This record gives sequence, structure tokens and C-alpha cells, in this order.
Amino acid sequence: MNAGELLAARFEIVRQLGRGSAGATCLAMDMRTGGKVIARILDLGLVSEWKSVELFEREAGVLKALHHPRIPAYVDSFRADVGGDPRFVLVREYIEGRDLQEMVDNGWRGTEERIRGIARQLTDIVAYIHSLRPPVIHRDINPRNIVARDDGEVFLVDFGGVQDAIRLSARAASTLIGTPGYAPMEQFVGRATVRSDLYGLAATLVFLLTRRSPADLPTKNLKLDLASVIEIASPGLARVLSNWLEPDEALRTLTIPEAAALLAQGPEAAVGAAGPAPAAALSAAPAHAAPRPPHGSRIVFELRGDGGSLVVPVGGSPGGRGMGSFGIVWLVVVVLWTYSAVRMSAPPSFLYFAIPFLAVGVGILRRVLFTLFGKLELEIGPAGLSYSRRFILASRRRTVPLEDVGECRMERGLFLDIGARTLRLGQGLAFREQEWLRDSINGCLKRARGLPFAS
Repeated sequence: MNAGELLAARFEIVRQLGRGSAGATCLAMDMRTGGKVIARILDLGLVSEWKSVELFEREAGVLKALHHPRIPAYVDSFRADVGGDPRFVLVREYIEGRDLQEMVDNGWRGTEERIRGIARQLTDIVAYIHSLRPPVIHRDINPRNIVARDDGEVFLVDFGGVQDAIRLSARAASTLIGTPGYAPMEQFVGRATVRSDLYGLAATLVFLLTRRSPADLPTKNLKLDLASVIEIASPGLARVLSNWLEPDEALRTLTIPEAAALLAQGPEAAVGAAGPAPAAALSAAPAHAAPRPPHGSRIVFELRGDGGSLVVPVGGSPGGRGMGSFGIVWLVVVVLWTYSAVRMSAPPSFLYFAIPFLAVGVGILRRVLFTLFGKLELEIGPAGLSYSRRFILASRRRTVPLEDVGECRMERGLFLDIGARTLRLGQGLAFREQEWLRDSINGCLKRARGLPFAS
């Protein structure tokens, strides 16, 4: 694109800012408002695969729906033919500033206090996109996608790789998007979650602190070994980085509100009028899911000093209702057949023959009613994990030692290994409830074992 060219008779190209294999990014002037804008142009004649077009259209759709002061506003998107070549154009608000990668490359060194300020702004942005329903996952938070203005405000840009949590959880793989060093391991197997953005945010802060790509830093047990390269004065910042940089996304248990509170603590939080107690309090602060379940959930949760208890609805899935209908039909058919045999004075062997079929029907109906209306009760403490399946007055409790209880994992459902068995729970729960329940169970297990919630 050349300076002076018009797009859609409205946007005049000022200069080209960058060029890729299939398009360019230009600074343009909006002739309608007189303001500067960014025009991203995708040349369809140079596109090697349709996935590039899909990502481009996805970014336009997502930007149009986002409304946050630190996300560049959507202006317009359209198709334009330039010299006979079809092109897609996305126009967004222009932010006067430089991306963090460029700033560091040009010699910028931020104080720890300034970096904590950047972290607080980024957590506010991420909290917003994750609060949408379904949550929006950026999937490529890194220094090049964060623009800082001279007044200290930072903005998150480039939403071409976004995906929502519902679609990501519904399939085994998705487009591999991310920047090495800033994308967590689960993202490279197509299982990005909202916690994947937390990893990218923390890795970006590490880059600002060390001026080195996280991919070039030493690791210990697959986790970035920050202690070997930098000393962090703020215990709150250290806690957030330690938790959000966990290789296993299930261990990134620190919520955004908890992280925001920790980031507000400066180095002075480690020493106060009462000595080192505040720092100890920080390390002991729970990093599990929020004490209350998501709004509207029927889960009952009670947190204790050495564990906790949960009452979880067993199911309520459409499959359970279908099986219930089958059980009712089965029983009706068997009862009618038995009644007909009695009316026709059939020999007793016919009645005996019906007993197993009646038992099967009752068993199916009982199992379905339990699935629809039953509850699973969990008690977690130093003595072990006790669980019982409760339906009306029927209940049977079992206890498993803590050393035989594995971590609750989420794989198209929730699974908890207890000894030689695997307990499945929460089949009828919403995705967000399942995430919350997994984190709460794992947090209670850590508490019962006397372990800290964040390493």
C-alpha cells in the first residue's frame, strides 16, 4: 500500500508500519473523524491457507464485541479491491505508543514498581475478557502484543488468535497459536484455557524483569527458575509469578482478584510494624478457587483449616433422562406381560421368568433417579478422603487414605483417582462449575496434606 491511497473512500494510508507474507499493517487517517487509525490488510491473493482468513475474520468479530478502555476500539472491517486484487481490511483505534518488546530492545529498563503497575493493568484487561460469556481467551499475550503510551497506560492488541472456552473444551484440539516462551504447554496440544492467558501474562512480566525471553531462561522441574536469575523484592509479585508460571495449568490456582491484591503490595509488605508477619500471611493466603461456587450453582462447599467438605449434585444430563425413559418403558412392558400371564392362568414358571426382567428395570430406574437427583458428598481432611453417594435416605460412606488419592483432573469431565478406582463427578455441571470444583478439591487436598497452595 502506498501513502495517499484510499480504502472504502474513507481511510487514507499515511505510511506502512509493517509487512507480512500475506498482508501489511498501515497507519491511516479516518477522513470522517480526522483521527488516526490502524488498518490491517490481508491480501487474499497471497494467502497460502484459508486459516489466515479465518483468524482475520475472527479478530474483526471479537474486536467488534469488546468494549474496554485498554483494548483498541473496533472501527470498521470490509473487503476492498485494490488493482483488481481482493483484500480484507480491519480498521481499529490507533494507540500512540510502542510495544513492550520494542521498548526493551531500545534500552528501556522498568523499575519493579513500574512493572507491578503494568501487571495490574494487564490483570484488569484479562479479567474483563475472561468475564465475558463465553470467556474470551487471547492465547498470545506477549510483549509484542502490549502497547505502552508515554503516560504509562498499556493496551492489549492483536486478537487474531482468540478462542472461547466453550469451543476449546468441546474438542480435543484447536489451532496452535502462541509465541514460544509465552505459551504454556497445554496450549501446544490444543487445550488452551483461561489459565493459559495467566501464564502468558506472567511470562511477559518475567521478560520485563530480566530483559530476556522466558524461552532462554533456566528451568527447574520444567518450571522457570527465577531465583537463579533475579531477586524480586515484592513478595506479592513473586507469589503471582510462581503460581501463574506453573507448567501444569491445574496448579495455576491463584485467581485474578487474589493476584490483583498481591500485586498492590510493594516490598514494604514484607516488613511492617509487626515484623515479618505480613509476608508470612501472603505465603499462607489461599490460592484455591473462591470459597463460594459460581453464582446459581447447587454445589455446597465448606472450607476448613485442614481440608473441606463438598456436596455435589451427581448429574442431571440429557442422557440420564433418556435412560430413565427407557427404564420406565422396560418396567411397563414387563409388568403388562406379567399381568397378561396371570390373567391367562399361565404356569408359575412364567412368573419366575419375569423376576429378572423386573429386577433389571428397577435397577435401571434406581440408577437413573440417583443420577438425576442424587448427591455426592466429599469430606477431605488429614485422615483421608471420605465419600458417599446419597439418594433420599440411602447412603454408603467409604474412606481412602490421602496417599492413595490423586489430583482431580478435567478431561471432558471430572475424574478423581482414589486407590484402584476412579471417581467420576459433576457430569451435569456447567464448564465453569467443573473448573471451580476441580480447583476446590485440589486445594482441599493440598490443605489436608499440609502443603502450601503455591510453590
